[in-house]
Amino acid sequence: MLPDRVGRLARGAGELKSLLETGSAPDEPMTELRLLSLNTWGGRVYEPLLDLLRRLARDGVHVLCLQEIYDAPDSVARDHAPTNVRLDLLAGLRAALPSYQVLFAANCTGAFLDGQNVGPDTVRYGNALLIRDDVNIEDYRVHSIVKRPFPRPAGGSMTYVHALQTAALRIGERLVHVGNFHGVPFPGDKLDTPERLLQSERLLQLAPDLDVLCGDFNLDPSTTSIRMLEGRWRNLIRDFQVPTTRSRLNPYWGTPQEQRYADYTFVSDALEAERFHALDAQVSDHLGLLLEARVRTKSASGSPDALESAA
Repeated sequence: MLPDRVGRLARGAGELKSLLETGSAPDEPMTELRLLSLNTWGGRVYEPLLDLLRRLARDGVHVLCLQEIYDAPDSVARDHAPTNVRLDLLAGLRAALPSYQVLFAANCTGAFLDGQNVGPDTVRYGNALLIRDDVNIEDYRVHSIVKRPFPRPAGGSMTYVHALQTAALRIGERLVHVGNFHGVPFPGDKLDTPERLLQSERLLQLAPDLDVLCGDFNLDPSTTSIRMLEGRWRNLIRDFQVPTTRSRLNPYWGTPQEQRYADYTFVSDALEAERFHALDAQVSDHLGLLLEARVRTKSASGSPDALESAA
């Protein structure tokens, strides 16, 4: 008990000294969160993608929010090896990043690749949250945001669910709520539609307490759908004046059809974004968005949490 008491007295003395010298109390303690959001393009640029993620892991990134992830048994991935995507991408991520916890949420099952209807019941396609092992996950949920029918080329249709992954992570002395999302892709103009407006409405209804909401939203910055989200969260694409979120691998790069934005990172007032930018890494037709932020160590209610730092 004595060391704790001495520590409290020392901290109290420091706070009094700051108050006397500056006329104000010291800033609330902060700690760090580093987070990447990236649409992986189904792993088309596989080895460079894994190299980038390994480098970010070595650099200490806590959370990887990834979209367009395929998952299939080894036998299916081996027997139906398409030329444009990696059906074993999720397994590849697990192997390349063994120090991360991997959480996967399927948006649909089955895929039509290279003219084949591949694994209608075995191939899963969706999003993945990868969280460093030393970060405690206190809650994890998957929310259905928008459901829509998706035609199968061989006939019939399947249900495509735009799922939002949310995780409550212990960062320092508080919980940070992170959301990973991939929005409605059609029509390709990325302008408002009833479905996209519903998408933003549902995000606000189901996950208003998120501290980070990121992913490929398939939306233009000028849309009402984006402005709805900006009413709740800070839009770091706008705040940091990111010039584009699309890479040079985008088939429409440099043409009149090019759309410069699809991906966003939104944050709450609990985070102080110190650095945010799009990585110039050509591993997808999208660019990765890297956030380096300071997190206030008190919970949203203002009462301190007691657990140890995960950072």
